[in-house]
Amino acid sequence: MEQEALLPAPSEARIVEIGEAGRSISFAHGNIAIAGDEGVIERIPILEIAGMVVWCPGLSWSGSALAALSERGAGIVVCEPNYRSRMLSWPMSGRRWPGRIRAQMEMDGPFARHLLRGLAKARDDQRDAVLGAMGRGNALKALRKASKPTIGSSQMSRDRKQADVAKQIDRHYWPWLAGPGFRRDLLKEDGNAVINFAHTMLRVEATRAVHKAALHPSIGLGSGRGKGGLIDDLMLPYRPVVDLAAALLIATGQRKLDEAARAMIVRLFTAPMRGRRGLMQIRMGLEELALSLANCIESGKPMLEIRLPAIKDPSAIYDQMTDVRGQESERDDQVSGWG
Repeated sequence: MEQEALLPAPSEARIVEIGEAGRSISFAHGNIAIAGDEGVIERIPILEIAGMVVWCPGLSWSGSALAALSERGAGIVVCEPNYRSRMLSWPMSGRRWPGRIRAQMEMDGPFARHLLRGLAKARDDQRDAVLGAMGRGNALKALRKASKPTIGSSQMSRDRKQADVAKQIDRHYWPWLAGPGFRRDLLKEDGNAVINFAHTMLRVEATRAVHKAALHPSIGLGSGRGKGGLIDDLMLPYRPVVDLAAALLIATGQRKLDEAARAMIVRLFTAPMRGRRGLMQIRMGLEELALSLANCIESGKPMLEIRLPAIKDPSAIYDQMTDVRGQESERDDQVSGWG
């Protein structure tokens, strides 16, 4: 039996959060400095930063800080007060960038949609696994079966039918996952803010993966190319496990997003999880998926490799987020919270 490869330590890169007004961010001597009225609060080595999440007014940046983060490949996501992502900064660098962007732009529609169907199927399979682990069996399969196109139907009617079924699935999915009284509302600041933040963190990690693969985020795979963008496409297979993590926090009484909840969600992306081929991390899975997608686009062969965590016991996911062994030092390594 092969020995499982050791995973890199989660402390190799961290997500920096900034949530308090009046902060300023600068760069000098290889460090990002976060300062307030009282002076410099912390200096973070640029090599330790995987991305930044910001949701505060009155924030100022130096040009050198933005340039350093761009060179590092660290995306910046700006959120609303309810942690819903609203803006993404995108680093542009890398020798492979021009060739892969050209291949993305020249990709024909049927090939792109074939790749997207593969990502959507992986998401659906993971949703089934999540609901199965929660005791809901194959609750979504009947709804998805209704979305199968009839012979001779136009692309427009197929898209409309699938959109209607997607709305039905969303209407049932969250009450099944987070409790019968729960309703998904992006604008609410209750348990919905927990989900918003979890999705924002997934977006940060997907952004990082897309940049490392030298792909362009706005050239998506769907028929509305650029509508949701490649980052939304790449997020699809990993949404269910992130949804499950957020729902578990809500179920344990985490109705508001405090610093401890944010740290638990951040920990999810670098926690070792069981996959089909041994241990994995969501962060590593996204990077491998983005690289596989880039290879498919360049070669014209739809051989997409999607590595996902096995979802059998929800308590195992929760334990990964709430692991108290070295919790304080791990939190320092993974997340800086300002507010």
